[in-house]
Amino acid sequence: RERYSNASERYSKAIECGLRNAEIYIKKGDASRKLKYFENAIRSYKQAIDCSDFTSKERETLYINFGDALGHLEKSSPELTPNVKDDDSEIEKQNLALLYNAWGVTLYSFNRYVEAKDKFKEAIDLDPDENIFSSNLGVVLTNLKDYDEALESFNRSINKSLNKYKKQNNRQTVDCLPKHKIYEELRAILVGSNSGLEDSKKELRLSASNYYLEKATVLKKLGQYDKVEESYKRAQCLDKEYIYALLDTVLCLWDKGDYRQVFGKKDDVEELYFRTIKKEKRKLTSYYFWRFGYVFSNIFYDLENAVEAYNT
Repeated sequence: RERYSNASERYSKAIECGLRNAEIYIKKGDASRKLKYFENAIRSYKQAIDCSDFTSKERETLYINFGDALGHLEKSSPELTPNVKDDDSEIEKQNLALLYNAWGVTLYSFNRYVEAKDKFKEAIDLDPDENIFSSNLGVVLTNLKDYDEALESFNRSINKSLNKYKKQNNRQTVDCLPKHKIYEELRAILVGSNSGLEDSKKELRLSASNYYLEKATVLKKLGQYDKVEESYKRAQCLDKEYIYALLDTVLCLWDKGDYRQVFGKKDDVEELYFRTIKKEKRKLTSYYFWRFGYVFSNIFYDLENAVEAYNT
């Protein structure tokens, strides 16, 4: 705390001496935010926005930190809230959307769901093409038990991320995809001639996989288990190594009483477990190991693997 306090004091003195640029205001704002002086941080960020001597990445980070600071206030006053103007450029609107999204995320972390919902909606209005904003809105709507609207939000997130994926002209062969009817839509996107995935394309694909899992959570609350299974399968299709997708598919089939399919997936679960944990030695959180342990012990009655997973 003393380090941030000293830093804030140095930046204030620099400003008093006439050194007024975006970097100084941003650093002063960051120091104030670390000290939990959120109103001071916001004022520094607003002064930084009035400057123009920083990169687009720095501007994005500025708006995100600005939004986080706003989320920590009990109530934001108009003079602290950024103004959205009709003549703002598209880039400025996208940056403001990042601000409102960060604002919503912080409010959500404090269980202020109604306020968070409003901020996510504002972010979507400013940048309708960004899939993460719709996903965040879906999460907060799920907590508000507005399941129908949450489903719509997750569907929009899925469509946005897959459409971006298409536009990036990613057409590579994915041999793992089965020719089942529910995969036709995804195969049309994934099958083609190019080899390999660029990071941005992979991120979009994994985002869509995650949105299907979020959607499955809502469908489960509504008791629509057939659709839950379909969402898990689509998630697994987009990311065959995504642990949640396979394990949650097994748990969904178990809840349905479809034991034949459950035990038909035992080899898949074991293969994923041994590959990710023993061969590739991935660094996973304890929750992943607990998840494997639960499936091995409570569904497959494979106590040896269950004990190993729980111990790990």
